Amino acid sequence: MRFSSLHMAKFSRSLCSSSSQNHWSPQNLFKQGFTPTLQSINQFLYFLLSSHRFDLIAHFVSQMSGNRVQGNSQTHSISAWALLKLNMFEEAERFIKTHMPKSSTFSKDPIWDCLIVGFSIHGKDPDRAFTLLQDSLMDYGVLPAYSTFRSLIHSLSSQGKITRALEVLELMNDDRVNYPYDNFVCSSVISGFCKIGKPELAIEFFHNSLNVKALKPNLVTYTALVTALCDLGRVNEVSELVCRMREEGLVLDVVFYSNWISGCLREGMLKDALQKHYDMVKEGIMSDAVSYTILIDGLSKQGSVEKTVGFLHKMVYTKLKPGLVTYSAIMLGFCRKGKVVEAFTVFELVKNLGIELDEFVYGILVDGFCRQGNFKLVSELLDEMETTGIRPSIITYNTLINGLCNAGRTSDADELSKGILGDIVTYSTLLQGYVEEDNVVRILDTIQRSKDAGISLDMMMCNILLKAHFMVGAIDEAYALYKGMQRMGLVADSVTYCTMIDGYFKVDRIDEALETFDEFRKSPISSVACYNCLISWLCKKNLVEMAMDAFLELIEKSSTLDAALTKNGGVLAAYELIMGPNDNVQGMDVVDYSLVVDGLIKEGHHIKALDICDIAEKRMNLRPSEVTYSTLIDNLCREGYLVDAKQLVDKMVVNGYRISTHVYNSLVNCYCKTGQIGEALKILSNMDTERLKPDEFTVSVVINGYCQSGNMEQALGFFSECQSKGTSPDFLGYLLLIRGLCTKGRMEEARSILREMLKSQSVLQLLSSVDNLSQTELVDGFLASLCDQGSIKEAVMIFLEAKSNIGDSLWTVCTDIEIHEDNTNIGKHSVQWKVHRTKGELKNVQ
Repeated sequence: MRFSSLHMAKFSRSLCSSSSQNHWSPQNLFKQGFTPTLQSINQFLYFLLSSHRFDLIAHFVSQMSGNRVQGNSQTHSISAWALLKLNMFEEAERFIKTHMPKSSTFSKDPIWDCLIVGFSIHGKDPDRAFTLLQDSLMDYGVLPAYSTFRSLIHSLSSQGKITRALEVLELMNDDRVNYPYDNFVCSSVISGFCKIGKPELAIEFFHNSLNVKALKPNLVTYTALVTALCDLGRVNEVSELVCRMREEGLVLDVVFYSNWISGCLREGMLKDALQKHYDMVKEGIMSDAVSYTILIDGLSKQGSVEKTVGFLHKMVYTKLKPGLVTYSAIMLGFCRKGKVVEAFTVFELVKNLGIELDEFVYGILVDGFCRQGNFKLVSELLDEMETTGIRPSIITYNTLINGLCNAGRTSDADELSKGILGDIVTYSTLLQGYVEEDNVVRILDTIQRSKDAGISLDMMMCNILLKAHFMVGAIDEAYALYKGMQRMGLVADSVTYCTMIDGYFKVDRIDEALETFDEFRKSPISSVACYNCLISWLCKKNLVEMAMDAFLELIEKSSTLDAALTKNGGVLAAYELIMGPNDNVQGMDVVDYSLVVDGLIKEGHHIKALDICDIAEKRMNLRPSEVTYSTLIDNLCREGYLVDAKQLVDKMVVNGYRISTHVYNSLVNCYCKTGQIGEALKILSNMDTERLKPDEFTVSVVINGYCQSGNMEQALGFFSECQSKGTSPDFLGYLLLIRGLCTKGRMEEARSILREMLKSQSVLQLLSSVDNLSQTELVDGFLASLCDQGSIKEAVMIFLEAKSNIGDSLWTVCTDIEIHEDNTNIGKHSVQWKVHRTKGELKNVQ
């Protein structure tokens, strides 16, 4: 008997309402008097499919198979779809391949696409998906949809399996497929190359795509290209790319700018990154949480963590919710600057906000407190982790072990390591700690422990072991390890060669040291450190002629002598050679001597730099350049060597050099800092005689000198005199004068100076950018100092007066200073007041 529509409805209701799947097995159907045909079964299965009862379909088909009820292609198709909907991809694959020969309709069914995409995306197994793609094309004659190819390429690229992604591309180009090539595919492959650290191949792929495929890039593709350029450090090329994009009518978005800003920050281009952020805001592109986090993370890594607090306030002000990554970046920045208390304050804020913490956040604080030697708090943090269900991994324990070793507590670190399953970092850290402590017994014990643990050596561990072997006098073991590196697939680096050379010299095995140095010279490695190590030891062993040869070879090989002198004590080795008994050093000219002087200055050896200047003049009749003189004078002034600096100025005059304003400013600044205002004024008099006009810096330095001595009358007099001659202080000079007047309670005069400041074109230019935080931060600090002194009303009045002239930029910075409900004080923003803009009015909230 065939089902009627009424029977079908009744049948479906009875089955779907049954509490037990056994009630609707084929056996029970026959017992209930039903004799379903294959058509009615398929209708019922289709009904279940439409009702999303996929589990019932799977069970019913299983019962059909057990009762030897044969299905047809429609039955199999519905069954396969049910398995796919249940994300049972392996079962679906077996089912499809088993029943495929019985059906010819599968080749027209998109079920293969769902299976491939299922493995690729939901199953996160794109390799299996690729195999299925090949099977569908080659064995079953099924051509998957274009979207399936795109999805698979994206999945493979995102996992860094770029070779396999290119194989899918080749299939797309096959005559049997011949699918088009779009921006989604191109951007996916570019991102894949970047993910595996091959951005140069990403750029090559992009250009090939333009030439071969006639691709017209869109914003997504260009954004991926920006990532590749930034990874290669070619951030400056992005500006040219942007011009090209604008010509093509493309509009940038927040993702594009975020990638660009990230590249600038990685290259240390802090000012450029802030400018890009300002440009983005100026174009009306709203920052999102990701873009703010990128900026905050970059600023923290650049050491400008205080600036991140302002951006954090902006996020909250614009209703964006900072996440754990954002707060972690700020905490990391504070810890790197040694401000662990501030980092801990942020940590407490995160907990109060109810954000779920992870091991990384705790690890930041563990490292920070380890650096300060506060292991009691570290222990409390570890206990808290256990309490909250976060089990410390080897990464956290290695951080603690490293902290203990750095604090000279390697034995404690060793004991801690015995309770965990250590890795190569664990043993490397312990070895380094015992090497620093010259603990021979523990070095040998740690080496044995690492061997027993089956630790495979990497380059870092190998170099530490070499040093440890030399420490314990195991020279032959060190040599054996050095020679056995190649068998382990390790290639000696500059640290390896330096360690071997230094170790051999320490035990007076000079021939072996020289042999190792020759091996280094034959290697492709270019290392100034190895030359400096050899030169230093040759000087100590009184082998001056050999040291001289090595030094001259270094000069010849180095693209710049400056690089050779500023690493690993090379500048001191050069100093010793030049100051040696030889009458002169052949091959060195005035430029070389100038670089030696510059290197000594950078390392703080100012008197030695003066010695080199004297030697250059006496031995070779070489006069240092004006730049060298100016640099040395500036650094001598910074270190307080005023007498020596003044003598150099006199020598410059004798040698016919014209003294620049910059040189005079160095002297004036130094005299003012030491309270010798009279001497500073004499310098200004000399400038007047030389017809040199003081600049903004000069004026600001003298004003600062007067303010430090509390002589505001003379500060104001000097300010007025300079203004009458057409010279005003710079931004900092104005702020110092205003702050000095405010400290004395002379608020009306402070406001008068503020009005003058806001007329200065140079000041207005500095304040024209919302993200010119290096300048606006000074204003922030100035207002904060007034509030700390209790002059809150005066601060707000000055702020109100400045508001109309400085525009929204400084307003934004200052309104970011808020009181947190939990009285959390983040960073240096300790101002306990808040300014609100309500209907154009200022409202002070204490």
